[in-house]
Amino acid sequence: MADTQHDSIRSLLPDDYSGLDEQLREQVGNAPEFAKQEIPGFLWSMIGEKATQALDDTLDLNVFGVFARAWCQGIEIRRAARASLAHPGVPFTLLLGKHKASTSLLPAVDITLLPFGTHRIPFELALAAEFESVELKLVDGAIASIGAGTCRVVAQLRCGGEPMHPAKPSQKVTLGAPYALKPPLRIAALEEPAPFHEP
Repeated sequence: MADTQHDSIRSLLPDDYSGLDEQLREQVGNAPEFAKQEIPGFLWSMIGEKATQALDDTLDLNVFGVFARAWCQGIEIRRAARASLAHPGVPFTLLLGKHKASTSLLPAVDITLLPFGTHRIPFELALAAEFESVELKLVDGAIASIGAGTCRVVAQLRCGGEPMHPAKPSQKVTLGAPYALKPPLRIAALEEPAPFHEP
């Protein structure tokens, strides 16, 4: 298993997306905007380079920040968020032990060929992680920052249902420095009604 200190989603993926060129030719070539146009070969190479750069920029996201939304669904985390409302402005530290989580992102790349038009290429990035530990800072009912954490993650990028790269082994990711969520990820609010319990 590979180990890395990087905490970016992009660092989990290969340097090149081996299946991207084929998908671009299929989806862009068959798009209504471009179907009747003869796109020269050199332009496909440029389209592939630009699409790869756009994906890299889009996926330059913190691994732990992406999984924060999944944590918001946990009962214990929601309970702690509600408890933090009783002490406005005071950070509340919550430690998460070993657990598994999965989530997905739906990035997209717009391909524009003047004067013909623009076509959007949708992607899906599936992420599965096994966390060893995570430290959350809750303030006023929201996750304000992630103080520390370690996990192993598997990432798979797909386009049109097809994988864009061979499967990679899980990689160990360590949060190198506290990561602030901007804006904080809201879980509980003052006006949120108390849970109903049967008498």
